[in-house]
Amino acid sequence: MKYVRVHSILILLSLMAVLTLQPGTALAQDPRQEVHLQVAAPVDVPLGNMARILVTLEDALGNPIPDAVIVFTSPTSFAGTVAEMQLGEALTNAESVAVLDYQLRVEGENQFIARFHGDDTFQPVEGSAKVLATGTAQLSQRSAGVEVPFFGPWTLVLVLMGVWAVYFIAMLLVSQIPETGARQ
Repeated sequence: MKYVRVHSILILLSLMAVLTLQPGTALAQDPRQEVHLQVAAPVDVPLGNMARILVTLEDALGNPIPDAVIVFTSPTSFAGTVAEMQLGEALTNAESVAVLDYQLRVEGENQFIARFHGDDTFQPVEGSAKVLATGTAQLSQRSAGVEVPFFGPWTLVLVLMGVWAVYFIAMLLVSQIPETGARQ
């Protein structure tokens, strides 16, 4: 009976130890080095002009990390789905700076996210910046529909009507063919 109590107490203590582990205190820590990413961008840019997004990537000691791939994205939505659209990629230079020049086409606040996915040596990291595009004219037009170049929508309607007319005439001709082959 003592063995069952001792065994139960050990199981209870083990369970309590597992439940009290803090997140991030996993048994195996990430052996890769921590990095710092800074994103610099202009505060506001006239609509239609280029915004220069600068990213600096350094290790924990402030040393540059050259030839690292920085991925630039921006939040967007389409058909009720919100996601990130990739704007481009850039490599950090010898001074650990990556540059994205992006033409602002939507008026208002534009958010840019810069992401380093990490590698065998360095941990992943990301940062963001917002740029206000000011202006009076919208450079992008958000519209739906079908456009047929050079001909217009009526050409498409006429072609479809012609196809259906040929089909209708063929059915009329087939229906007028007398039944033959009646056996005597």
